[in-house]
Amino acid sequence: MRESTLHRLCFPTVAHQRKAQARLKQLCEEGYINRRFPPIVHPDNKGIIDYIHQDRRQVIYWVERRGAEELLSDPPPDDKRQERLRSIQNLSEWSEYRLNHWLDLSDIRACLELAIEQTPGVHLAAWYDERDKNEQGLILQAKVKIPYGETGRERPFTLCSDAGFILEDGHSPKQEFFFIEIDEGSESARKRWQDKALAYQAYLEHGFEGDFDFEGEEFRVLTITRSYAGKDQAKRRDSLLKATLRAGGRGRFWFTTFDQVMPGGVVTGEHFLTGKIWQRAREQEMKQQTALALRDYLFG
Repeated sequence: MRESTLHRLCFPTVAHQRKAQARLKQLCEEGYINRRFPPIVHPDNKGIIDYIHQDRRQVIYWVERRGAEELLSDPPPDDKRQERLRSIQNLSEWSEYRLNHWLDLSDIRACLELAIEQTPGVHLAAWYDERDKNEQGLILQAKVKIPYGETGRERPFTLCSDAGFILEDGHSPKQEFFFIEIDEGSESARKRWQDKALAYQAYLEHGFEGDFDFEGEEFRVLTITRSYAGKDQAKRRDSLLKATLRAGGRGRFWFTTFDQVMPGGVVTGEHFLTGKIWQRAREQEMKQQTALALRDYLFG
C-alpha cells in the first residue's frame, strides 16, 4: 500500500511521520517488508505529472515472505498458510498501471475498514480479491452468457471483478454482498462496460451465491472511477451510469469517484458508508443527480 495509507492504518496516533518512516525503514532492513520509490519525473513532462498525481507519487510498501511468516506464526490450516505464502509477490518489477490499480484497490479497502470502525452495528464478514480460489478456480471469475446485440443469440463472457466483500448486521443474521469495480477510464463505456453490466445481471440470475459463503440472494456492484486527470472522474462516472442504464441495470449498480471517497487523496472512513457520495443507475435519480449514502440502504 501507499505510504500515506500505511500511516493512516498503522500509525494513526503518531504526530510526526519521520518516526513512522524510521520504523518502516528498520523493518525493510530486517527483511520483513520492502519498498519501491516513485519515479523521478521532470516537471516539463506534463503528461506523466497528470497521471502520477499527488496521491500516486508516494513510497510503496509490501510484505515480504519473512514478514508474512511472522504474521502467520499462529497459522490457519497448513494448506491455507502455504497458499498465502505462495501469493507473496515482488512488486518492484510491476508496471505502473498494474501497480496503481492494486494500490487503488488497497486504498478502497482501507477506506472501507475505517468506515466500518466508525459505523456501529456493521461488520466485515469476508473480503475477496482476484487471487482467492475455491474448488472451481478463481472465486471472482464467473463464466456467463450475455446477449449478442439484438439477434437473440448469446455469447460467452468471463466476468472478472476486482474485489468482493460481505457486510454483516451486528444485531441480526442479515448480510449484504458487494462487488467492487475500480475503473481507471481505460475501457470503452459504451461497449466493454455495457457488456460487464449485462454479465453481472446474468451472474445474478444463475445463482452467484453458490460461489460464496453468503446468507443472501442478491448483490450490489460498487464502482469507483478514476481517470488520468482528476477533474474528469465525474464525467467518467456519468458515462458509466448511462451505459449501465442502457444495459438494463438499475439500482443494483452504484457509482462514485475517488475524489469523493478520499478527498485530496487521503484515506478516510468518513465517506464510504455514511457519506452521500453514491449515485445509482436509475433514470430519475440520474436526472436529479441524487446522491445517496450506502449505510442508509443496508440491511433494509
